[in-house]
Amino acid sequence: GLVSQVSKSIFESVTRSPTLTIASELSGATGAGAARFATKDLPEGSIVKPLAEITGGVVGGVGPALATKISPTGFAIRKGREAVAKASLPFTERGAKFRAGEFLKKQVVSPEEAARKVTDPTIGGPPPVIATGEKRLVSLLNKIRGLDPVTDADEIKKISRSVFQLEQELRSQGFGSPEALRQVTNRRVASLELSMQKRVADAMETAQSKLDALPIAQRQSQESVIVRNELEGVMKKEFEKTQELWNDVPRDVKVDFTNSRQALKDITDNLSKAESGDVPSILRGSILAKKKAPSKVSAVVDAQGRPVVSEAVTKNVTTIREMQGLRSKLLETQRIARKDGKFNKARISGLMADAVLDDMDVGVDDALTVAISATRQFKDRFEKGIVGKILGREKTGAPSISPELTLDISIGRAGVRGSVDIDKVVVTPEARNATKRFLSKSFTETVTAKGTKPFSVKDAQKWIANNEEVLDQFPELRNQLSDINQAQQFASETSLRLNNRLLNLKDPKISTSSAFLNSEVGEEVANVFKSKNPLKASRELINQARKDPTGEALDGLRGSYIDFLIKKSSIGDFNAQGERALSGNTLQGFINQNRETLREVFNQDQLNRINRIAKELSLLELTDAKGLPRVAFEIDDIPSNFLGVASRITGAQIGRWIARFTGGGTVQTPGIVSDRFKKFAQHLTQDRAEQLIHDAVTSEDGRLLNALLLPIDKPTSATGQQNLKILNKRINIWLLGTGHRVIEDIQNDISEDNQSQGNTQPELAGP
Repeated sequence: GLVSQVSKSIFESVTRSPTLTIASELSGATGAGAARFATKDLPEGSIVKPLAEITGGVVGGVGPALATKISPTGFAIRKGREAVAKASLPFTERGAKFRAGEFLKKQVVSPEEAARKVTDPTIGGPPPVIATGEKRLVSLLNKIRGLDPVTDADEIKKISRSVFQLEQELRSQGFGSPEALRQVTNRRVASLELSMQKRVADAMETAQSKLDALPIAQRQSQESVIVRNELEGVMKKEFEKTQELWNDVPRDVKVDFTNSRQALKDITDNLSKAESGDVPSILRGSILAKKKAPSKVSAVVDAQGRPVVSEAVTKNVTTIREMQGLRSKLLETQRIARKDGKFNKARISGLMADAVLDDMDVGVDDALTVAISATRQFKDRFEKGIVGKILGREKTGAPSISPELTLDISIGRAGVRGSVDIDKVVVTPEARNATKRFLSKSFTETVTAKGTKPFSVKDAQKWIANNEEVLDQFPELRNQLSDINQAQQFASETSLRLNNRLLNLKDPKISTSSAFLNSEVGEEVANVFKSKNPLKASRELINQARKDPTGEALDGLRGSYIDFLIKKSSIGDFNAQGERALSGNTLQGFINQNRETLREVFNQDQLNRINRIAKELSLLELTDAKGLPRVAFEIDDIPSNFLGVASRITGAQIGRWIARFTGGGTVQTPGIVSDRFKKFAQHLTQDRAEQLIHDAVTSEDGRLLNALLLPIDKPTSATGQQNLKILNKRINIWLLGTGHRVIEDIQNDISEDNQSQGNTQPELAGP
């Protein structure tokens, strides 16, 4: 508009003649104000009013220049030229950029270094002022953010965008190409969608088909099979130890079998005719079925006081060889009968095998005594209670429990009994790990109704109470589940881990390394760094991954390390962007402590880039850092104060002149005009420089901030001249944008002040 054109013209004249700036600006304001007052009664829309205002401003503005030649005071003005120039320079555009630059340079240790950092290439594109790493500049940015919610929202968006970009760049270091990254990202999204759409029938069918197609089904039944296999493995080893003890027993030792014969008689007497065929044939033709003369108790004892058995005393006598042979056949018959579903025959065989064992336990030989004792311990451990039921070795002859139900049978029993049984069934570290996974999945499915309902705190409390004694065997898991505030997050993470395992077990990136399969999903790399030698463990994983000819296994391993670094660095409370803080300082510290280990996984270029990402993240942390220095976003210097005093004096004088020629109040008018001049002076001295600082600090384009930080203290040098060219170029661009509106804003502010105070006195126009 017209006023804007006049403002630009005044900008140019002020820059060309900085010596008379004070007088020109003040007198120009007087002329324009007087012209506006003189034409206030003209009709609205009259062309005379703006023309008169402009003419008055121009005439007033050139007044001091003419005074240097024709006015009686011209000599004094010329003599004070140097002093006036020093005071007037800060009020021009040139002065504004000088004052803005000086203000910013005072906030940094090295302006040259700060200017360089502004234009250095970055990875995440942080705001330029943050890229400098200067705490006072960041504090100034926070100050500006606090003054304007729009600016604050813009800065939050910039910082959040930068954090997101850095995290994505960090994740990309775990993949060989962007295509691989997109594929993995799509799988993660698909997995997340699968968990959220479990109610949809098609999604459930797809998930079930993928689950059934997996070579290693990580369902609860699969964990039970692991426990069952471990239990049977331990039983086999114990049985072999017992057999070795029996090999040391003398085979010709004589034993009495009266009790075994009586046991057979008792069993057959209680059988019906239909059941008589269940008596094993090995018993019918054995020495136990043959009628013998009643045995007599020997009166002869050995040195230990034990009766000496001999053919002369009893005829119910045979050797250990015969008795142990009979017992072995009975046990074999029991196993076959149980397998064939002949459970009564299996029961009779087991009872008679126990009776034979009792007859052999007469203490006539130490080796025999030890072997029998070991056998009884074996039977107590594996043929009784829940273990005997699971393995199908109970005296009842009942079949063994399906391996898939092993943990359901043992853990599924409530109360203290369940706790005792789990201690007998879970007998190896691998079985314990499988049991933990079983419990975690059971908990997750209970509190989320198998993924069809939101997390239920009530169901979580009930589940923990029902499994309290079992959880005593797993204190770490119990602590996790007992905290209800963290239970929902734990359930979500457990569910996600299991779903990802089901989807990715066929992927060579995971299946190549057995170490990953033996660890909980998400804890593989954590276990590496918890090991005694993380460097060696990482080297072994790399060697295994390199066996994959596709290279995907190596990429997958790197991705796991990146996920661990992100998890390790996500600490503290949520930040202003509503995100869990990804600490660059923590990431840098961990890298420095484990550099040798990470070199086994990442090449030097990748490690250097991760370091740069960590450094930029640490710079972004400055916005939330505590203890930042306080910086006032306000320019309060000698030139500002000088013009304020001068404006009050001049304004009062002009006010008296207006009152004399217009008939206004001679007392009120000078004071009002003086106050208006003071306000305009404050806008004139501060708004230009402060707006310039504001735009430099908040702009995404760091070139304006860079220009203001460049050293210009030696303008005659080649570097100084180059810096001045850069500065002038950036300022001119700024003036075409935000800068040219500064004067218009000043006028609008003064006009609003007049209206708010109900002032009926004439307005004074700005230059």
